[in-house]
Amino acid sequence: MNKRTFMILLAASVATGCAPQPTVTYEPLPQLQIVETLETDADRLLDYYAYMTELQGDTLEREYTFVEKAYTTDPNEYNQMQLIMLLASPRASFRNTDLAHAMVKEWLQDEYYRYSKLRPLAMLYDNYLSELKRQGKLIDQATEDLQQSDQKLRQANERSAKQAQEIKASQQRSKELQDKLDALLEMERSLIEREEITQPDKQ
Repeated sequence: MNKRTFMILLAASVATGCAPQPTVTYEPLPQLQIVETLETDADRLLDYYAYMTELQGDTLEREYTFVEKAYTTDPNEYNQMQLIMLLASPRASFRNTDLAHAMVKEWLQDEYYRYSKLRPLAMLYDNYLSELKRQGKLIDQATEDLQQSDQKLRQANERSAKQAQEIKASQQRSKELQDKLDALLEMERSLIEREEITQPDKQ
């Protein structure tokens, strides 16, 4: 390589190194927006339901006493729904689904609560307690039918036992009559034989 060629290559290398580079732009990341929602009475009641289902025994009894007192002092819709939920609790000794259902029905029929946020929850409990009542009637009817079937079966067994006793008594009477008849025949045979001995045939 001669000196002239070397100088050309060096100049080209310097020119390339000084060439402007493309500009890279970075868009800022979108900021996260945190939205705080206001907890409604319906949300609080759903949380209360989860809490209530964990209670049992004396703790559940104390909770019922507390809620009942709160409802008596301030019969607002929130306290009323709490009391309904407790009265419908399956594990509660104070359970009264008829009273709970009557309270829900009354609440739903009250025009004051027509647009209440708790109305869907009340309707849910109304459907649940209605179905529970329907199932209870079916169980009661099935129990009554079973009791009637048992009673009919007992009556049939009693009739069968009575008929068996009558048949046995009839068989006993028949045996006694047969024995008497056999005795009479034996007596008659004996008399005939005796007469034949005492009165031989005349030649």
